[in-house]
Amino acid sequence: MADLTLTVIGCSAAAPRAGGASSSYLVAAGETRVLLDCGPGSLSFLRKEINPRNLDAIVLSHLHADHTLDLIPLCYLLKYGPLEGDEQWVRDRPLPLIVPPGGEAFLTRLGGALEGDGGEGFWSPFAIRTYDPHGTETIGGIAIRFAPTKHYIPCNAMRITPANAATPVLVYGADSAPVETLTTLAHGADLLILEATLPEPEKPAPVGHMSPAEAGTLATAAGGVKHLLLTHYWGVVPTEQMAAEARAVFSGVVNVAVEHASYPLAGS
Repeated sequence: MADLTLTVIGCSAAAPRAGGASSSYLVAAGETRVLLDCGPGSLSFLRKEINPRNLDAIVLSHLHADHTLDLIPLCYLLKYGPLEGDEQWVRDRPLPLIVPPGGEAFLTRLGGALEGDGGEGFWSPFAIRTYDPHGTETIGGIAIRFAPTKHYIPCNAMRITPANAATPVLVYGADSAPVETLTTLAHGADLLILEATLPEPEKPAPVGHMSPAEAGTLATAAGGVKHLLLTHYWGVVPTEQMAAEARAVFSGVVNVAVEHASYPLAGS
């Protein structure tokens, strides 16, 4: 039997809630540990869960600041931070950082702004490579299939399974308005992570985010979804209200993400 575990590292919208962090999620399968996104405030929460030197890779859904900015302090930690003694091994190679198209150029510009050297050497602790938004990446015991979402800039959802099994299925919707590509990707998910940024749906038409009710509607339309986890929220609307709005249109389990919550998923 293959298993996955999701741990919420950060679940705020574009700015961290008081005491929270922006988008970041840790996925584990066997000995493999992959971080999805690395938003502001997430490194502190991540270090309570794992020594970052024991990650196998980081994968970015898109290049907005609330999903990327803690790569900067993480880079400094990997460069200059002392060893803590619990590393599985002291790395003699960079940590894979797997980015959407345009990510390498984005990081070069960001590194140049920080260091003033053109950005070529800033990200040396990482081995940066670009994924295909319509393709699949295998990282140790984890397989990730991508699909584009509907957002203000190009963004990609991820369907995650153990590398050697079809179940369990974890789907991370990243940032998106309701869109068919995400609905199709989410079919049969054991755990579906969807943003619930908005108190009300966007008008006149969805552009880049969704409400809790829209997340619940998408989960129902996907079919076979067992558990919906609402995330990427500001913290103004009570979480009980968010969950109730999703439950009104989705019959499965609904939770609202909080930092450090873990969700084990067992394969069939």
